[in-house]
Amino acid sequence: MITSKERFQRFGMGGVGSWSVMAVAGALLTVGFSVGAQTQPASSPAEIEAAALREKQHWSEARDAFDKVRDAHEDWRSAAVREAVEGAVNCSLKLQQWDDAISRAEQFISRTKGSIEEAIGERFLAGLHMTVPHHGTKRGSTYLRGQYTQGVHVSSWRKDRREAIKRYERSRELLLALLGKLGTDGSPDATKQRRLIEAEQIGVSFDLAAVLAQRSEYRWNQWGWVGWWWDSGWADEEESEAVEEADYEEPRWWGGYQEQEPPTGIPLGPDGKPQFLVAPKEYSTQLGDGSKIRFLLDEIQRLDTSENRDAAARALMRWAMIARSLYGPETANQWTSTQVQRDRLGRPLPDDQQTDAPAKKVWELEDDEAITIAGGRLRLVSLPAPESPITLLRLLEEQYPKSSVRPEAQYALALYYQTRQQFPQALREYKKLIERYPEHDRAKHASTQIARIEQADVMLGTTGIQLPGERPKLSFSYRNADQLDFVATQIDLLKYVQERFEDAKENWWDAQNVGYHLFQNDRYRPYLGEEIARWSATVPRPDGNRVSEGSTEVPLTEPGAYVIEVRADGSAVPSRILLLVSDIAIVRKNLVKKGLICVVDARTGQPLAEKAVRIYEHWSQHDQGAQKHVQHCDSIVLTTNQDGVIEYVRRHTGNNISHGPIEAVVAGEGGRMAFSFFQNWQQHDPGSYWPEDGERYYTVTDRPVYRPGSTVRFRVWLRQLHNRAYQLAQADRNVTVVVYDAKNNQAQVLNLQTDKFGCVSGEYKLGEEPPLGIYHLRVNGYSPDARRHAGGLFRVEEYKKPEFEVTVKPAKTQARLGEKIKARIEGRYYFGAPVAGGTVSYKVYRENYNHVYWGPGEYDWLYGKGYGRYYYAYPWLPWWGRWGCFICWDGWWPSPYWGFKPHYFPWGYYGGPQDDWSRRYESGTRKALRELVAQGTAQLAEDGSYEIEIDTSKAKQELGNRDHRYTVEAEVRDQSRRTIEGRGSVIVTRQAFYAFVEADGGWYRPRNEAFIEVRALTPDNVPVATKGEVIVYRIRYGGAGNREVNEEIVKRWNAETDVEGRLTFKYPIPG
Repeated sequence: MITSKERFQRFGMGGVGSWSVMAVAGALLTVGFSVGAQTQPASSPAEIEAAALREKQHWSEARDAFDKVRDAHEDWRSAAVREAVEGAVNCSLKLQQWDDAISRAEQFISRTKGSIEEAIGERFLAGLHMTVPHHGTKRGSTYLRGQYTQGVHVSSWRKDRREAIKRYERSRELLLALLGKLGTDGSPDATKQRRLIEAEQIGVSFDLAAVLAQRSEYRWNQWGWVGWWWDSGWADEEESEAVEEADYEEPRWWGGYQEQEPPTGIPLGPDGKPQFLVAPKEYSTQLGDGSKIRFLLDEIQRLDTSENRDAAARALMRWAMIARSLYGPETANQWTSTQVQRDRLGRPLPDDQQTDAPAKKVWELEDDEAITIAGGRLRLVSLPAPESPITLLRLLEEQYPKSSVRPEAQYALALYYQTRQQFPQALREYKKLIERYPEHDRAKHASTQIARIEQADVMLGTTGIQLPGERPKLSFSYRNADQLDFVATQIDLLKYVQERFEDAKENWWDAQNVGYHLFQNDRYRPYLGEEIARWSATVPRPDGNRVSEGSTEVPLTEPGAYVIEVRADGSAVPSRILLLVSDIAIVRKNLVKKGLICVVDARTGQPLAEKAVRIYEHWSQHDQGAQKHVQHCDSIVLTTNQDGVIEYVRRHTGNNISHGPIEAVVAGEGGRMAFSFFQNWQQHDPGSYWPEDGERYYTVTDRPVYRPGSTVRFRVWLRQLHNRAYQLAQADRNVTVVVYDAKNNQAQVLNLQTDKFGCVSGEYKLGEEPPLGIYHLRVNGYSPDARRHAGGLFRVEEYKKPEFEVTVKPAKTQARLGEKIKARIEGRYYFGAPVAGGTVSYKVYRENYNHVYWGPGEYDWLYGKGYGRYYYAYPWLPWWGRWGCFICWDGWWPSPYWGFKPHYFPWGYYGGPQDDWSRRYESGTRKALRELVAQGTAQLAEDGSYEIEIDTSKAKQELGNRDHRYTVEAEVRDQSRRTIEGRGSVIVTRQAFYAFVEADGGWYRPRNEAFIEVRALTPDNVPVATKGEVIVYRIRYGGAGNREVNEEIVKRWNAETDVEGRLTFKYPIPG
């Protein structure tokens, strides 16, 4: 139990300690009031009884006792009532009665109006909203918090966070009002009273800033603070008012990973200079979260008039840590990593040299400089004093000399220099800390960091498997060294692997990871053989204790397994790696219910016949007596056939067996060896995505959509699938059909029997006011899916004829990037009259646009456009980034990012509208992360219209390397308060039209013909008749590792598209 004073110290005035920038106030099941006055000890018998029951964890009885204490007082502003309400709330939390806890806090607020206790209660309630679980089940209009039961599973995180922010802001307003009354209405203007209110205000500001900083339930964001700090100008749709109005989120979007595009970062002004976020002069609920946090932290510094000014110092420290997150090297590192592209073998491609790339390295930066994201690119920026982490941390030491935060600030300053690889400056600051605060814990940490910076060190890079006869090149990184000493020693790797796999106490997954576990706890030492080679490498020592990289040739040409060890001069700890030199390779492939192992010559690819292969089979069984899984391993030696192949079938199977990996080991002559570790190889048919045997159901309803009061008639056909063949229909089979409504509540259960055709029929009567939305039928426990049960979905909708319509008509459907575009919003009744004097609320969203085109396919009528199209990215080609095809990823969800196996899946979930999916393809994200660029409210003119202007110049300046779509969503309300929505969009591009090229095949045999179709279309899909040139290139790969790409023109000719924008031709493939 946290007392009132402890909670004030923890949540309002808590230490900075760790390097988390903001910590959300509140811990599960431990909430309490925060007041400046001392907590009164329990004195009355009722208070003593309630405290004793709580101590015994009799939560229900303790809550009743606290309620008696509370009800015994007429004035709820007393300390006894506050303690009683706090105790009762904590008991409700322990009983997981979340809504009861919230209602008690709300009742306290209603009984303390006009007093400081009301403000304290609002703060307490805000903390409760952040403390209670944010998941539950929506059943109709009822939200069952913290429960997963029958209904729609939802998250209330956004709603709870929004409510907490509102309560904190309300508490702040009340405290400001109380301060304004001091000395003006007869209230005693005592110093104690003012300090009490200001102390509470400081606590509220800390709590509110912490909640504003928590952008997601699990405090994870791909781009951290940089991803949202400047959102006041470019607000994501998911943070906009339109989405915030939805109280609960279904789990389709919340939780799990959602890809995010690289942020814009610091906005740029018309002059191209960064526009930093300035602390506002006044607080407003309409400010962006970043502006609110800036104001609150500045306000804390003004309010804290204590002798040590610890609260003020902590506020400045927190702002310095936010600035560190915005402008520190981590942002540049993450940006760089997201820009890395890889070739067809997964190797990183050389950096694209940007003309405006930062001119300095991170260790060359001045104190007021940073490399961060600005205007959608990585740039070198000069930071003004209020934005510079170094300036802010130095300012803390000057302004708050008595604060206990100074050692933390000194350590943070040194650590910031260290992360920027400015090691001399870091050493200077660490030594200052030790000199000024020798007894502080941070002094010990500083000594550790100094030793780490100054010590000589070396780390070897990965090597993989090398071919005999070639001197492998070994990469390494080092610092504070002039010479590196290497030793190569043989190791009996075959024996090590055998003993590890056959050791029942060894975890087989650990044993597989030889390169790592071999060196843990000196496991490798018993298997070492003779020393083979010893050599040294002289390396240049970089300035400033920085890390450098190098490489050395390894004098090992004979097959075998070797441990390479290297030490830097003066280093006590060596670095070790395992090097395998062999020209034998194992290729494996999963087949139906078995695995194929192929042993080949690593140089030529020729199969190695009559080669002995030891195969290790792992499995585990559950020991019921010991209540644990027992691992087993068995091995067998088999010989490859004339094609170098072994087909292996698991020998240990059964219902009580969990299959583990399969490993193959080959030991050749002269020290040659090869290993192949099968990761979770299962007995399955990779060509089949459903279980082999079992029942299959196909359900149809007589209509796809029903009105309330209608009767839904359905039929279900049942078949047994055995050995991938459907069996004959069976009569008199029991079938249970359960109807679930749009809220996922069970509506009706029907027990039926199949007829001679294996079919059952039934019907379900809808009520007069049923829940609207998608209903589904669950057959014998199987919901509609792609595996067991097809069909079984229908919608229930209530049609109400609108009395007027709203249209949004841009002046043009396509515009050039940088233009200003007019859009006309118009409301008109169906009998022809305008919606004169109506009110219009509009929002303008921007999203990335990628024009998607699929040529016609044979089965478009069944599967939708683009079915079966698989395109792969070729980013190593110099022109790919601008002209390469747009691809999709992640199976169900579209994405523009290459690097993963791409997929097209053009139809919607459960038959969703194709247009919605097209928009997601075109926007390039799983959920279109639109940006809110303008919004407003106005009155319609006499002709029922209103005109807005869309300015695309900002997108051209900050996001000029892509196309865009602007969407206007309007909501019109007439004088009778009827509301109708409408929308319209305009595509803004860098070119007038697009050209698409498709071939009738992905590969061809020599001397075949390729049929090529070219289509020229505008962004709104109007065909373009135009002249152009066709160029055919032959691409060859050469150089080291085939990294060089050579494009040779084979043929070129002039051509033009017809009136339909089409050009088709056949191209003969050379022999």
